[in-house]
Amino acid sequence: MALSPLGFAQTSTTGTPLPPPSSPSPEKKKKVWTEDDLRRMQGGVSVVGEADKPPAKKKKTAPDDTAKAEEPLPEEPPEQPPCKSWSWASAVNAALSAQGVNFGREYWVQKCYGGEICTTELGNVAALAKRVGGDYALEDASKVAVQAETFPGIPRDFPAADKKGIPHIVIWKQHPYVITDHHGIIYTDENGNVTGYWLQDMTMVDLYEDRTVRFNHQSDSLQNIQAVARFTVKPR
Repeated sequence: MALSPLGFAQTSTTGTPLPPPSSPSPEKKKKVWTEDDLRRMQGGVSVVGEADKPPAKKKKTAPDDTAKAEEPLPEEPPEQPPCKSWSWASAVNAALSAQGVNFGREYWVQKCYGGEICTTELGNVAALAKRVGGDYALEDASKVAVQAETFPGIPRDFPAADKKGIPHIVIWKQHPYVITDHHGIIYTDENGNVTGYWLQDMTMVDLYEDRTVRFNHQSDSLQNIQAVARFTVKPR
């Protein structure tokens, strides 16, 4: 057996020298991750895991669309408060226009409330009716007198006045309306004098709000009527 110049033993049957055996690959040095390394890495842990593998980063997920859907919707703005001053003025104008006195609701809201203002409270009905009553001159130079009356409930002569074309304003649940239709029973004495009126149902309209409400004695209470106002126009 011959030795190679490098000192490796060589054998050959053909006389051709054999190549020296390959040197073993040097072992790859493993990276050791310290606590500081892990804390500096996003999603790191507080203890060292496998020495040759850094901790896996947390996979980012797409935003969940359902989360957006569950967000609370913005609150709707509150409804506008009722302008009872304008509802009253519109009712007065309707009651007087039916009898030939048409000054417009702007005139009556100024006369009753001192200006074109919106109030959430109606005010004293007797005092408001008193401001409507009085003498007036019309555009054709004729003069009329407006008689104002208020009642704590439906007056017993309500059907007779209604037949004469005199509308009534009812304060129903603290809100003014014009009575446009009604049904009931008229009570009379032996001489034919009206002694009472039992209201069965009625229809009321707020001309300012363009709203209609109804009363029915089977489901509603007459105690919800706070007052009734009547304006009668007479020539003078």
